[in-house]
Amino acid sequence: MTLPSPDTTITDISPSLISELTFILNENNLWKSVAREFNRRFGIFQNSDIISIQRHPETSWRFLQYLAKHGCTVGLLCFVLRNMQLYGALSILVDPEPVQIIQQPGDDNETKHIFKGRELKLECRAIGIPPPNYIWYHGND
Repeated sequence: MTLPSPDTTITDISPSLISELTFILNENNLWKSVAREFNRRFGIFQNSDIISIQRHPETSWRFLQYLAKHGCTVGLLCFVLRNMQLYGALSILVDPEPVQIIQQPGDDNETKHIFKGRELKLECRAIGIPPPNYIWYHGND
């Protein structure tokens, strides 16, 4: 599938990509957070706009139409998604990027000692497109 260039307007994104994007933006009403970020950065959305979009049965699709009406490009949408660290949505619009490990257990070079049966918390953070998944193993399990 060909990805849109950053200069592509939202109206010119292929229907299959729009479908994938609306699916992700509908999860937990994620589109609202993106709308608020657009408002914070560019003054594009007002609370009344969000209320109006909410009345539409396909809210994230309506949200993208609203962006298109205001001349939003794929590049601008990607900028906002990246700054919000919404890599799942971003991965629909851009080429894959290698994983960057931001934090991994042992970065502090401190040995962790715990008693048997006690809880051990390990932290790992990584970014990439598509977003990386973490799998923890202990021994051969």
